[in-house]
This record gives sequence, structure tokens and C-alpha cells, in this order.
Amino acid sequence: MGLKDIKVISIINEKTGEVRQKRTYIDSVFDEDKGLIFFANKSYVRSFIDAPLPEEFTWAEQGKLSRLKHMILKENQFLVYRGSENGVSCIKPLGLKELQRIWKVKERQASNLVRKAKQHGILREVSVDGITYLAYNPIYGTKGKRITVTTYMIFQKELKEMLPTWAIEKFARLANDLGPFIKVID
Repeated sequence: MGLKDIKVISIINEKTGEVRQKRTYIDSVFDEDKGLIFFANKSYVRSFIDAPLPEEFTWAEQGKLSRLKHMILKENQFLVYRGSENGVSCIKPLGLKELQRIWKVKERQASNLVRKAKQHGILREVSVDGITYLAYNPIYGTKGKRITVTTYMIFQKELKEMLPTWAIEKFARLANDLGPFIKVID
């Protein structure tokens, strides 16, 4: 078995000036027995073996929906793309026109697949400050390892079936503190 690297983090209390060090052992980027950690420190998308897309979706439809995972905005599961306005790079919501381009289909086909995905709880349409986004259910794919309160608010119907009671209660408290800033459209 190969050696582990040691990661040292210094934590400084701003009030008292106390300095603590936290040491953790992490996998070496290269281990002679196990090989190289592929794409270390890169963005990634998580999918879960225990949560496949519903059987009602054809392989082609599953492939199209899986392509969207790479367009998830990590903090809230919104589907976005990099665009520009007045020469300035910005993040924009993924709409039907962009889906047509990505999937290489006509408007009707894109619209039908979005409708079907919404009916099965894979996608949800939400509005934030008057801007409409499609959000991707973290049960079927996510960019992070945490579910934020925003994501919980969007997909609470599906997530309540999977999360422990204590987590649901914490999310409910946090959602009440935030107030209604997001509107689920469908």
C-alpha cells in the first residue's frame, strides 16, 4: 500500500489570535500500486447507481438528459451555459433554443422531452427574480457533494422520500429563514 500525503490547514481565530493546525491524510496524486488519480482537482459530475433515470425514457432520451449534467450550476442545480452580453462573459439560463442545439433536435422534440422530464421529476422549472431556469434533480446527477437549501426547496417532493427526518427539519427551518425568493413554476 502506498503512502498518504499530509494536508495541513491552519485555522486562526480572529478574536483571540489562537492558531490551530488540522492535519488530514489524503491520497497521493500518484501511487505506485494504485496508479494516478485521474483528473485530480477538476470539475466532475456525480451520478448514482441506485438512482437510474426512469424506465419510461428511451436510451436516446436518457443520453440527452445525461448531457445536461455537465451544465449544472453547482450551487443550485440550475442548468446554465456561458454566454456574453455586450462583450462581457456571463452565465445564462439554458432555454429551449439551447437544448435544441445541444440535442440536435427540432423545437417540438426538445419541448416534448423537457415536458416528460418535468412530469417524472427530473427537471423542474423555477423563477428567480423574474428569470426562468430549468433545474436538474440531484437524485439523477449533481456537480457537488452537498444539497443546498435552494436545491431542497426546488426538489423537496422527491428529496423528502430519500432524506432523513432530521435533514428535512433543518432544511425546513433554513427555508423559512430565507423566505420566498424562488418560485417553482410547474
